[in-house]
Amino acid sequence: MAFIFSELVTELAQSGLSGQSKQITASAFIVAQRTLVLAVVLGSLLFNVKPWIPATVAFLISSIIAVASCRSLLTWGGVHVLQLLSTSRGYWASSLTSSLTQLDVPTARVFGGDTASGILAAGSRLGTPLNLVTNAMLNVFVPTLVKSDSIERDRLFRRMRTYAVWYAAALAASSPLVVWALIQILGSDYAYGWPVYIAICLGAAMSGVSQTYQSLVYTEGRPARAALFVATGTAISLASMAIGVHLIGVEGLALGPVVGQAAILLMFHLDWMRRP
Repeated sequence: MAFIFSELVTELAQSGLSGQSKQITASAFIVAQRTLVLAVVLGSLLFNVKPWIPATVAFLISSIIAVASCRSLLTWGGVHVLQLLSTSRGYWASSLTSSLTQLDVPTARVFGGDTASGILAAGSRLGTPLNLVTNAMLNVFVPTLVKSDSIERDRLFRRMRTYAVWYAAALAASSPLVVWALIQILGSDYAYGWPVYIAICLGAAMSGVSQTYQSLVYTEGRPARAALFVATGTAISLASMAIGVHLIGVEGLALGPVVGQAAILLMFHLDWMRRP
């Protein structure tokens, strides 16, 4: 619970600071939060202390710091946060649909058993760190997109998308090396899950590009459209995963990340092409 609360308030504070064009402060804030917890856990392991106790304390301390930062964000430009939230239901829906991806491991467990869910759970941890570069880039570009006129916004979006595509290509090309490193960390027992890990890397690469489209849709005030695309793509991903693991075995899980993220990217791109 301490971890969940810490993550929630930290993300709120980071988003608020980014919205105020304080990207460096926002980035420093999230790095400090992660570093504090990591340092405490490593210290507990070094001194042979059960890590969950100091980790809980570290999460609580970081939560207090985050809450203190959030107090200054209760009003933005004269608009109260509660009023802002009540008029932003489309963004809430989009955020909730993004959480549907957490159903992947339970789906693997139901259709593939413990082994399949274990392989997927281990590989799923790749997604977040692989998109750190894309997320950092979006934190810089999105506030500028919001303030720009339509012509400048389109120019910035194309530039942002180009960077994301190049990073996605680099990520896809380096995926075998990433998977090799993951197997060295997890152990040889997880080696046969390499097709799934490769697929997760490819999915993360496509997801980074999709996020640039999603950011543009947000700035144009169409969050419900983003929610629809993400929900549809996630449903396709879960269905592909279930069918793949049932018919092929553990390797069939690889269909989920690739097919689902490809569907999301295609829907966003087609929507962008249909823009006036």
